[in-house]
Amino acid sequence: MGVTGHISTSFALCPCSSTALCSTPVRQQSREIVVFAIVTDDNSWKKWNWTEISTVIAVGNLEKAKDLYCYAHSKNVRVTSLVDADVKKLLHPNDRKQIVDSWINTINKYSLDGLNVDIEGAAINQSEVDGITALTRETYYALKEQNPSFTLSFDIPYSPYVGSGSYPGRRYDFSSIAKYTDYLIVMDYDAMQSTTYASANCPLDLLIESYPLYIKNLSISSDHLVMAVPWYGYQFTCAEFHNASGENRCILDKAERNELLTLSNGIRKPKSNGQLIYADMMKVLSGNTVQGGLKWDEKSASPYFTTLENGVYHQYWFDNDLSLMLKYKLALNLKLGGLSMWNSATLDYFSTDPKIEGETAAILTLEIYKLLHKLCLARIFTRLNLYTIFRQHLAKMGRRRKKFQLKGDRKDKGHYKDIVKENQKYEHYYKEQQCFDVSEFSEFITAMKQPLPAVFRITGYKKHAKQLLKNMKMNHFVDIANLKINNEIIKPPASLPWYPEELAWKTNLNRTQIRKAPQLEKFHAFLIAETESGHITRQEAVSMIPPLLLDVQPHHKVLDMCAAPGSKTAQIIELLHQDDTKPIPDGLCIANDKDNKRCYMLVHQMNRLNSPASIVVNHDAATFPEIYLKNEDSSETALRYDRVLCDVPCSGDGTMRKNSDVWLKWNIANSIYLHGIQLRILIRGLELLATGGQLVYSTCSLNPIEDEAVVAAALSKCSGAVELCHVQLPDLKWSPGVSKWKVMDRGQNWYEKFEDLPENMRNITKTMFPPENEEMVNKMHLDRCMRLLPHHQDTGGFFVSVLRKVSNLPWQTEEKDVKNQNSKDSPKQPQRKKPRWGPGFKEDPFVFFTKDDESLTSEIRSFYGLGSFPFDQVLSRSTTGKKKHLYFVSHIVKNIVENNINFLKVINTGVRTFSRSDNTHANIACSFRLVQDGVECVEPSMSKQVVKIKIDDVIKLLVEEQPKFNTLSDELRTRLSEIDSGSMIYKYVPDDENADVSCDLLMCGWKGHVSSRLYMCKNERMHFLNMVGHPVPEHLLPNKNTRRTRAENGQGKDKEPGDDEDGNSIMQKSENSDVNRDEKESVDEKKEHSSQAEQKNNDMIPETASEALNEQT
Repeated sequence: MGVTGHISTSFALCPCSSTALCSTPVRQQSREIVVFAIVTDDNSWKKWNWTEISTVIAVGNLEKAKDLYCYAHSKNVRVTSLVDADVKKLLHPNDRKQIVDSWINTINKYSLDGLNVDIEGAAINQSEVDGITALTRETYYALKEQNPSFTLSFDIPYSPYVGSGSYPGRRYDFSSIAKYTDYLIVMDYDAMQSTTYASANCPLDLLIESYPLYIKNLSISSDHLVMAVPWYGYQFTCAEFHNASGENRCILDKAERNELLTLSNGIRKPKSNGQLIYADMMKVLSGNTVQGGLKWDEKSASPYFTTLENGVYHQYWFDNDLSLMLKYKLALNLKLGGLSMWNSATLDYFSTDPKIEGETAAILTLEIYKLLHKLCLARIFTRLNLYTIFRQHLAKMGRRRKKFQLKGDRKDKGHYKDIVKENQKYEHYYKEQQCFDVSEFSEFITAMKQPLPAVFRITGYKKHAKQLLKNMKMNHFVDIANLKINNEIIKPPASLPWYPEELAWKTNLNRTQIRKAPQLEKFHAFLIAETESGHITRQEAVSMIPPLLLDVQPHHKVLDMCAAPGSKTAQIIELLHQDDTKPIPDGLCIANDKDNKRCYMLVHQMNRLNSPASIVVNHDAATFPEIYLKNEDSSETALRYDRVLCDVPCSGDGTMRKNSDVWLKWNIANSIYLHGIQLRILIRGLELLATGGQLVYSTCSLNPIEDEAVVAAALSKCSGAVELCHVQLPDLKWSPGVSKWKVMDRGQNWYEKFEDLPENMRNITKTMFPPENEEMVNKMHLDRCMRLLPHHQDTGGFFVSVLRKVSNLPWQTEEKDVKNQNSKDSPKQPQRKKPRWGPGFKEDPFVFFTKDDESLTSEIRSFYGLGSFPFDQVLSRSTTGKKKHLYFVSHIVKNIVENNINFLKVINTGVRTFSRSDNTHANIACSFRLVQDGVECVEPSMSKQVVKIKIDDVIKLLVEEQPKFNTLSDELRTRLSEIDSGSMIYKYVPDDENADVSCDLLMCGWKGHVSSRLYMCKNERMHFLNMVGHPVPEHLLPNKNTRRTRAENGQGKDKEPGDDEDGNSIMQKSENSDVNRDEKESVDEKKEHSSQAEQKNNDMIPETASEALNEQT
């Protein structure tokens, strides 16, 4: 029977033939397969394959479940019971005790193995929410006290926010409930997304959005969640049925809409008599009233069909084997704790009709998808039968797609390597347009066909940038000089002449050479470590120019309107931090992008820089919202930016050197379409710009329609309030802007004036043409625009212009009218309306510390000596449970987030400064450790837990994982003895300016009882080793400590610094084990929020059902 646990206290009442069958099974499965079983008399449960089931939850009359109970135990499967409680009776401890006692009595009476709690009532207020949590906690302790093998599960809705908003529902404290249960069952059904028309019962797109809300937002482990899918569907009656263009839209009648609008605890479902079990659904589908056969909804990944009965249309939505398979794949990719379904009684287990048998097997069989487990009939179906069923599905969905088959337009155009870099229309257009010296056209086209060199820059605001530059030249560039690879002499990297202080470098090495050549192994490791730790950024050369021309100063408020993927934003943040003596600048950078998914690319870029003065937001740049700052007198001031970057969406025809696709896709229609969008973004940027401020307008297109035409239209509209600036960078070559250009339509017809256009041509607007007034054109000074050409300095093509706002725009009110909205003298401002957010992922809240958090802040303040540290600028990302990570922001960022939270869609802000550490030793006085990301912000305020260190000890701590105290210098041991055990900072200060390492180093560390260590990831260690000029040990190099490498070297586990004689890591056995449990968290936390998008986008589900089936094959 397998391993068994405790025998129930009521084994004398055991209903089975042997009391041994009343022992609670103890399963060793890594995943749960849970069956909700409606207790019936037909014993259909005997048809299941019990080898994979872990738990049966009995629903109904338990007196009839005795045979089920005994049979399940004979198969080593637990049997629990579904229980419910009245939310109103959970407020008082005595009432909860009565409920718990009655549940325990039920377990004893029927010799059950645990409970499944399904609270149907709505929690209206916090006391009821707390009551549910208390009931769960008390039940959990009561069960474990009676029998540690008893299990407690809790049913939760498909989303933690299903009951939020203006209506009550299952808005429980899910994080706390998770602590007092063995697993949570997510009820992924009754989730119709529309109240107007028929829709899916269990839409896949909703599941994809909802699970990260539990896993990321509420920090519930994915393996604690069990996905419960429906084995039933719904019948909808259509008041109207629209199918003129194949939309198959069933509009619901008023009664059914009201039924959907009447929410039950936040769960939306139609009237009860519309529910059909799977077996009945198949009978309707096989009837002669079905119109058009079975359909598939791509958005929800659900099947449906429509019937016409007595002149009335009905639509049926349900889940079949294909839609369930997609959900099972989602569960697998999310690494959930298992699968469940509601409920087992929906299938026809006894039919001898081969068709019905096949339908039942298709639902029950998970084995063919090679997912978590299988739950199939224990009769008839052999591997051959299952394979036949699967092949039938493939026949319906088409032939298998090869693993590397090209998608989309690539299918017809071939691989990128095969692209012929020619486009006659492109060449004809720029020859005729004459937006640069045509005599250079041959050089221009030749350069466009060459690959783009790799360019990187050293993060300039870091105070050790010069130290890193010195060591990079000395330790890496010297080795590359005169290097030969495949008989080709490699040129060493060269600095860009126009970039300040030699902080940007160009190399002709391609990616393959850097990665594969053994001679470049150390240089490759150097680039990886410095890039990951934020000290080197790979970026195209021309992309570095706009931030330099912005002339950002530390006190400036900067808006990047179209920021993703974020290389220019990172440059702006570097410039804000150019004053090394002030780690927290007075200014800030707001990085915006319209695409929600691309915002998470921004988060990843900005988190590498650890700036408390940056915010990532998600808005349409053309309608970017007003942001207000609250003054000390509680009045509000509209935020105006000192600098604005408008790097607008464009056709990208200057990027042909890196985007070969442009050779094939280039079409004048792209520029014509984008012109209006670009102009709206530029006008909005000028509106938000402060008087006297500068705006940089840039594109990676060379087309005057997207460049000078947009700038000229904006200047004309602003009527002298904005002017073009004459700017330049030393040694940068560029072609001046033009004041005359023509417009070409799709038929390659040229027009010099707007009046020359045919009357029916409406897609070309007047703003695309140059101004007709020559005097006005001369005043615009369009020659001050800069067009960068690829053959000038081996770059990509680019356009950039700098505009200065000299006065308010003609349609703007005076500044004094908006600065004090509460002033008696100022006109009353219109009430701000909360905008409707665009599509995207729901973000965690931003919760700043208040006086209510004094107990927590006083603990941290006391341990680290943070007397003057502004804890009111510290926030967390959760409202429930223990605060796990604490983030620090500048004063102005806090002002913006707090006062605009309902009007600004904030994606991310703050630098992680403290993280909770689960200490296992009583003498660790603080439950929060320091984080390397935030040491620059915290260290100036610390009067305790800071230890000064010499360079020899720095190297020892960097090279060894966990050196013992007796291996450190006497001076360092003395200083360590003066501080408390726990988190701390090692601080290196050079003796003088001529020291080999001439800049300060701050390293987050941990002091244990007999040893100490640095608390940083591998890439950070490599960075600091590069800083001190010490060779990086092999065990830190990429791909040098893998299982494959050790096997190739004939070794077992490599013995590394910090290992004992047996090769076992001392870390695993030391008193610092609490640090080690959090180590991966410190490595991954920089990408904490960007991973929300990656988790949803990186192979979470297949794009189509066809791709899913082919992928599983």
